[in-house]
Amino acid sequence: MRRYRCIARSCPAERDLSRKGVDVSGTVRIAAPDGFATFFLCSSLAKLKSQLPSLNIQLVPMSRSFSLSRREADIAVTIERPSKGRVSFRRLVDYSLHFYAARAYLKDRGRPSSVPDLAQHHLVTYVQDLLFADQLNFVPELFGPNHVRFECSTAIGQIAAVRAGAGIGILHDYAVFGETDIELVLPKQSFERSYWLVTHDDLVGLNRVQVVSDFIGSEISRRQAIFRAQAHATVPSEDAGVLDYRMGAVAVL
Repeated sequence: MRRYRCIARSCPAERDLSRKGVDVSGTVRIAAPDGFATFFLCSSLAKLKSQLPSLNIQLVPMSRSFSLSRREADIAVTIERPSKGRVSFRRLVDYSLHFYAARAYLKDRGRPSSVPDLAQHHLVTYVQDLLFADQLNFVPELFGPNHVRFECSTAIGQIAAVRAGAGIGILHDYAVFGETDIELVLPKQSFERSYWLVTHDDLVGLNRVQVVSDFIGSEISRRQAIFRAQAHATVPSEDAGVLDYRMGAVAVL
């Protein structure tokens, strides 16, 4: 019996969902990692909402796993490829992360020139025993268990901590684009991860779920350059505004 399946669907770069004959209503709940939800989905789904005024969109930035089988969400964006359950999924995009630190921190503590140099610095990481995905656990890749850390369970909190000078953190490149108080550290040391779009098989054929899934895939295809550090110099102007989003003096990721 099939338990899960991978789907490959080509999404148009732009889709006019407000065209005559399209009537999408009801509620769709999307669960996604807090960084992706804040910096990408908020702006993208706002555009979708303007095209489909009868559709109720619920966006849940998460720092834990969501159960599609228990209908905690209709669509989930994950950082791990699904391996069980009656779900359909597709890879959305690959993205990169690098080490970053506040300018003031580097001025006070010095700039590391190699990974071993990080032993002399405080690190900003996830809370190790609260990780909801192995892909978020960067510590075993480079550091020992006794390394001094400032731990925060959300990516949003980590970028705020890095800006405040708590230490050096591994941050999403697309989320710190345009920062003036945070600098790239050890540019040759990068981390690669992927986002996956997952839907329960029972909901794949539901019109409103399919419309939202296709729209997210379309926006990813159109704006995927923002997810790679080397593309930052040429990101579209609309994304420069999105990536420079701030909540006053509080950073979001």
